[in-house]
Amino acid sequence: MENQEVKTANQLYKESGTTLSFKEWVEREKAKGTEMRNAQIEEALERLRDGLLPKEETTSTKTFYGLDKRVWIFGAVVIGGAIAYTIYKSRKNG
Repeated sequence: MENQEVKTANQLYKESGTTLSFKEWVEREKAKGTEMRNAQIEEALERLRDGLLPKEETTSTKTFYGLDKRVWIFGAVVIGGAIAYTIYKSRKNG
């Protein structure tokens, strides 16, 4: 069986010389059963075959309750500073 290259929809549309809009032309060709390839899908499949697709990130150790740990540390420092300032001020006045 001869393996002939399947052209993209855009290539076939340009070659057809039709006056239809691209969308109408694609719908008509799909109804006729014309085989067209989608370059983006083929690239994604190729990357998948090569193992280059980004892997799902497993549980991140950089977050705690959905916030970055640096946010928690900053918040703790601000609250700790406010408490220390309040204690300092109360001892100074008292």
